[in-house]
Parts: sequence; C-alpha cells; structure tokens
Amino acid sequence: MTPRNWRPHILVFVDEVERRLDLIRFAAWFSQGRGVVTVCELVVGDLLIEEIPILEAQGRIQRTLDREQLVAFGEVDVVRDIVSGITDVAQANGIASLDSNTILLGWPRDAARTVEFLHVVRRLARIGKSVIIGRIQPGLIPRERQERVIHVWWGGLKHNSDLMLLLAHLVTRNPEWRHARIRILSMASNEHMKASTERYLEELVPAIRISADVEVMMRPKDRTIREIINAESAEADIVFLGLEPPEEEAHLEAYAERMVELSARLRTVFFVKNASLFVGRLMQTVDEVAAPEEPAEREPVARLAWNAPVPPVLRRRRA
Repeated sequence: MTPRNWRPHILVFVDEVERRLDLIRFAAWFSQGRGVVTVCELVVGDLLIEEIPILEAQGRIQRTLDREQLVAFGEVDVVRDIVSGITDVAQANGIASLDSNTILLGWPRDAARTVEFLHVVRRLARIGKSVIIGRIQPGLIPRERQERVIHVWWGGLKHNSDLMLLLAHLVTRNPEWRHARIRILSMASNEHMKASTERYLEELVPAIRISADVEVMMRPKDRTIREIINAESAEADIVFLGLEPPEEEAHLEAYAERMVELSARLRTVFFVKNASLFVGRLMQTVDEVAAPEEPAEREPVARLAWNAPVPPVLRRRRA
C-alpha cells in the first residue's frame, strides 16, 4: 500500500456509546466520509456460561448513531479481557475486505488502564494498525465560521508526525472545522537543527498542499518539554502529540504518567502512533514533487484516496 491509496478506516472502542459520542464524532471527522467507521463496545465475559444480549446491545448502538447522524457501523464483541480483546477484534474487523487501519481509543479513567492501552499500542503496531488515544473537551463542537486552531507538534524521528498532520488536515475538511488554522510546532536543541527543520517544513507544507503555519523554536535550557507544550498549546482547540511507547515493560508506567502530565492543561489532545504502511512516506513526498524527472501529474500526498468516495453500500447506515 502507498500513500496514494490509503484512506482512514477507523475502529473506535467505547465503554458506553452514549458517553463517547464526542470521540465517535472525531472518528467521523477523521474519516471525512471517505473511510469506514466502526464503533465497538467490548463486553468482558464468557459466551458459554453467560447470557449476553449482543444483538440487543448492537441495535441500541446503531439507533444512537443514527439519532446523532453519525455514519458508522455498531458492533458488540464479547472478550476475555480488554487488552487482548482490543487486539483480537482489531485484527478481525473489516467490511467488504476493507480492514480497519486506525484504532481510536478514549482517554482511560485510571493510570492502570493507560498502561494497558500502551500494551495495546505496541501489539497493534506490529500488525500495521495505527492507534490514536484521545482526551476530548466536552462541548468542543465548533460553530461554522468560528475560527479554531489545531496544533501539530512535529517530531519527525518516529514518523508519527506524518499521520498527525494528515489527521489535522482531514479535520479541517469538515464543515464544522472549515475555518480552523493548522499550526505546526517543533523544538530544536541548536541553531543548526532549527534551521534544518524550518527549511524542511517550509518545503513540505506547500508541496503537500496543506495550509499550515510553521514555527520552530529553540528549546530553553531552563524549561521542560511539558512546560513548553502546555504554555504554547493551552489555548489550542486540538493538539496532536506523538505516541511512542517504550519497549521495556518497566518504563511503561513512567511513560503513562508523562502522557498525563503533557495533556493536563490542554483542551483536546490526541496521542498518535503511526504504524501504517505509508509510514515515513510523507517525508519522501517532498523529494518526489521536486524531482524533475517525475511526471507532472504525480499527486501530492495531501490528495490521497480519500478524495475518492466510499462505495455507496458502505455509506448506508444499518437499519
């Protein structure tokens, strides 16, 4: 798969659909009507010894989605536990051979569940599933013509920024966010790195035809990354941050605590782990566009296959 034919097919896991409508709404904004959205409630139990009304629960979810005018498929799955359940369902999920490539999780209620989610992120990354963990400010839905600001904190080393920038762009393609301004922020430890990052981003943004402002700042020695992000993005409507769980089991708890600290003063924040097959290709696109031997009709990465509509049968809501 290449960036040109990638589109976001999103699987949203919720504990209760009524409590997670804002999360589901973001899934619809990310897919922008070009991908398939599935909303899944997990029930921990055993089908052999318990009577679990799966069809009834699935009908309730679908009625809620229809009422909220959210084009998505409702699903209920019975699992042994949440961690293995998310992984198993994510591997099996798909409609008409269109497998989910992006998993969206809501903000955990406690630190222990955050660590469990980091286990999920590591497992799903190995099978090419990107993961987004989001904490959403209640009542965020903007009014048309109201200016909003979306911050993307560009790292570049792990290629999470590729997907973060694409998601920010997709949000702005929706009527509710049409007037939102994307701001790409990055930190550098020295002047050489600052100049290099500025040059790269200033070439990248026009090449991929995404409207965004760029700011690369020197990292002050007397301030932490958390302090800088909290100060710069405290008023932003949406903030995208990279997600890269450590491989060492012993470090997961500390990483989860850092996520909480980073997001504490932000309104709405999404931690993004890019594990798609096009990982890193956004960076290559600048060279492809600039190369003189490339044909003129080569499309930039911002004009991916989400410009092609989903087949009508996949857009119909279940009755």
